[in-house]
Amino acid sequence: MIDRAEFEKWAKENGKIIIDPQDKFMNTMKIIELMKEKNITVYKLSKMINYDRTNLKKILNGEIKEPTISTVIAIADALEINIDEIVIRNK
Repeated sequence: MIDRAEFEKWAKENGKIIIDPQDKFMNTMKIIELMKEKNITVYKLSKMINYDRTNLKKILNGEIKEPTISTVIAIADALEINIDEIVIRNK
């Protein structure tokens, strides 16, 4: 787990990503932690999943609250994780 200072430094380097704590669909903090661990920038991830960088930032910021399932799968595949690790299910 990354600490707050390290996260803020990483966020600054990657376009001032701000986490929306009200995000209910995706665990964006988990995505960002994995990106940090794997040294993957927003730009790099956007290229890996063939997705617009601006819209990827919006997903990570919580501005896009319900991305398409194909986008979520692409993010999970690029980060080499199971989709269940980043999706928050409302039961």
